[in-house]
Amino acid sequence: SSLEARLDGRIISSWSCEYNYYTSCRQSAEICQLACNKSTPVLNTVGTLDQYFGPSGSKSVSDIVSMNETSGYGQYPLLGHCGAAMIAGKLQEGMVVLLQDGHHDTSLTHDALERHLLREFLTSPTMIGQFAGSVLQHHCTAERNLT
Repeated sequence: SSLEARLDGRIISSWSCEYNYYTSCRQSAEICQLACNKSTPVLNTVGTLDQYFGPSGSKSVSDIVSMNETSGYGQYPLLGHCGAAMIAGKLQEGMVVLLQDGHHDTSLTHDALERHLLREFLTSPTMIGQFAGSVLQHHCTAERNLT
């Protein structure tokens, strides 16, 4: 589309990009339904205690619905972030930032860090790997394998 050519980056906040109660089918959970530019950088920020899209075992809404034996819906296991979707979509540049102890609205607990991440990403989306080292080394641990 004409919008796709104008994008320098994508920000996915408080969403896991997983097939769950919030999506109609597996394809709806794919980033851009696999139709977007693979070289457009993606930043995914999500709280580790997200009460809607948290991972399996977290008792999030997605977890509870997927585990219901009679009328369950969605994939299992759930990771609680977009890492697997980025890999499946063959995206060339992407970063998942798991905000420790953050809930669905991570601005309540991680406002300063998120503002800094967004400022850096919006300034230069293609430098996602470089700013990550300087910004996140004080707050996070790096995980190279997202699956």
